[in-house]
Amino acid sequence: MVDGCNLLFRYINKIRNTENEILYNAKGDPVSHIIGIFYFCINLFERRIRPIFVFDGYPPAEKRPKSPEKIARLVKMWQLYNKQTDNHKQLFNKDPLFLYDKFIADLQEFVRMLGIPVVRGLSEGEAQGARLIQDGHAIGLISEDQDSLLFGCPKIYHHLSFKEEFCTVTTLADQLDRWGLTQRQLIDLALLIGTDYNEGIKGIGPKRALQLIQEHKQLENIPDFDIPFDIDRLRELFLHPATIAVEPMFRAPNTKNLTYYLTQKGLNPQRIDRGLTRLRLAFKQLNYKQATLKVFL
Repeated sequence: MVDGCNLLFRYINKIRNTENEILYNAKGDPVSHIIGIFYFCINLFERRIRPIFVFDGYPPAEKRPKSPEKIARLVKMWQLYNKQTDNHKQLFNKDPLFLYDKFIADLQEFVRMLGIPVVRGLSEGEAQGARLIQDGHAIGLISEDQDSLLFGCPKIYHHLSFKEEFCTVTTLADQLDRWGLTQRQLIDLALLIGTDYNEGIKGIGPKRALQLIQEHKQLENIPDFDIPFDIDRLRELFLHPATIAVEPMFRAPNTKNLTYYLTQKGLNPQRIDRGLTRLRLAFKQLNYKQATLKVFL
């Protein structure tokens, strides 16, 4: 399982030109993320790992809310974008709201061509990923976001290095056992520090938050504290997030469409050929059962 949005930002920030700017092709389309994810997926296939990509849906009101006006503006921008010539499309990429949405749209289209299932959750991608793991479709989530643990994600793989054949694994069970907490208490601890849904309590850091939860067991029991947020509401967002049941469908990579797509994105033809050669060979050797990341450990 791959946290698509998390990986997207990793490659947007990692693959840049000499002026530290996002890479664009001659048509004005961003391509940093496509280059990064192309080789990321090839490297997974070569290690007999067949991923599922999961993406955020519509965020809860507590997390970076999008007003109806912003949504309407985004829809209008897409309508205008699709009517433009290539020379004028790059102007739309100067708008952060549109650019982010285009990154997501491009990435989902590309990943599907690789034969990899794409799941867009009802709300948080991390929550949907945790649900898919709990339903037995994957063994863990590749992400740098530790907040996935708050949604009950059993295992997170992070700090992946294909060059060094290494990654770090964090398991929810080990963390709860280490600190003597329940899942609900871990959420309360996070709420004290601050999450994507709240700013936390001023002056409370991780060490103090842990002491308070270990001593008082839950937020409501902490004396002389004015909690400036709806505890039950925020707990529910983590304990019972909006998710859907999905049966991921794996397919063979569509190399014909990939060749056309990558050519249109402006990638060097020799680079495309080398990448697709690696992809074909890796797919032939791929175990059709979900593999593990033990090769890194």
